[in-house]
Amino acid sequence: MIKITFDGKPVLDKNKSGIGWYSRNLIHQLLKSEEFECHMNYFTSGLSSEGKEEIKKLKAEGMKLHKIENKSSMLTNALLVFGYPYRKYFGEKTDVMQFFNYFVPRSVNGKKVTIIHDMVIYDHPETVRFRTMLYLKLGLRKSVKRADLIITDSYFSKERILKHLKVKEEKIRVIHPCIDYEVFNIKNAHKAEIVQQIRKKYSLKEKYMLYLGTLEPRKNIKRLILAYSHLVEKNAGTPELVIAGGKGWKYQEIYKTIKEKNLESRVKILGYVEEKDAPVIMGNAMFFVFPSMYEGFGMPPVEALACGTPVMAGNAASLPEALEENAHYVDPFSVKSIYKGLKYMLENYESLRKELLEKNLTGFFEKYDSKKTVKSYEEIYREMFPVKLETKSNVKLETKK
Repeated sequence: MIKITFDGKPVLDKNKSGIGWYSRNLIHQLLKSEEFECHMNYFTSGLSSEGKEEIKKLKAEGMKLHKIENKSSMLTNALLVFGYPYRKYFGEKTDVMQFFNYFVPRSVNGKKVTIIHDMVIYDHPETVRFRTMLYLKLGLRKSVKRADLIITDSYFSKERILKHLKVKEEKIRVIHPCIDYEVFNIKNAHKAEIVQQIRKKYSLKEKYMLYLGTLEPRKNIKRLILAYSHLVEKNAGTPELVIAGGKGWKYQEIYKTIKEKNLESRVKILGYVEEKDAPVIMGNAMFFVFPSMYEGFGMPPVEALACGTPVMAGNAASLPEALEENAHYVDPFSVKSIYKGLKYMLENYESLRKELLEKNLTGFFEKYDSKKTVKSYEEIYREMFPVKLETKSNVKLETKK
């Protein structure tokens, strides 16, 4: 049996970002496998009640947990970035140590696998907070040397990694993130008894256009608001723009722009949305807007499509690869282009929704099915340890003898 140990940080974060949900969905599926013994390392500093609840769920699913009591997560991270041996914290033997978020510390047991989601620190450094930039600039090149294998979310990101980090191509694998279709689907999005509850909970109007994602510069929300302002100027009856998601770096710029354009009564900020509520909010929007300047993949617009909602997206970075022909594209660097896109979506959302529902998107969604994603990871782990193929069932039978 192959022993896989996961870095728990992104999974246990209070307000999970796309990386956190991707990690959680992957782990949830791998815990079902008979071939792998799953472990997780985590630090206690800053662990929220939501993180503690996640630990309980993981333990119930069969995860073996290893914790380190620490007082400062920032100090711990700094020590690891500057070369403090990971083994000093977590010394347990493992076959594979799976990191989810770029970094591989020094002195890690087992084969080291990490996920590099994008190269935004090189392609658009102006959109990255200083602390994140510092950590990645100090640790990323060393991390790719330490890693036995690098996984990335798209062929676009692979090309950027090859350009900026000079990694051997055979060291990189592209695995598209998985979407949790048990959560994000048309049936969940339109359950009559839930829709009214969610509308009331978030004070949503009958008609609204929606952005859902982290509130940070590279998501391009400022330009979206400026384009929306032009739309309101041309048409006083323009429906509400709803902006949902956790606060990221420089989120204050969004509030400032809304105030400058006198849109306080027209733009609704929901804040972080629970995963169970997201399908209803997505599925009942007129259309979904995601004019991001830069993504390593871009999960929210794919989730919106799974809920049957038309999508307008930025024609940049990985988004055309992720969404293919299933979105209306705009130039994310042009307020005028975003305005024209909003106008087009507003005028055609009903026919676009009908067209989307009539399309056979089975093949498209299969690419992001959790079973396919997990199978890709399983194949990688098997390649690393081809002789360790006994299952949990075999081990139990041998124990009984």
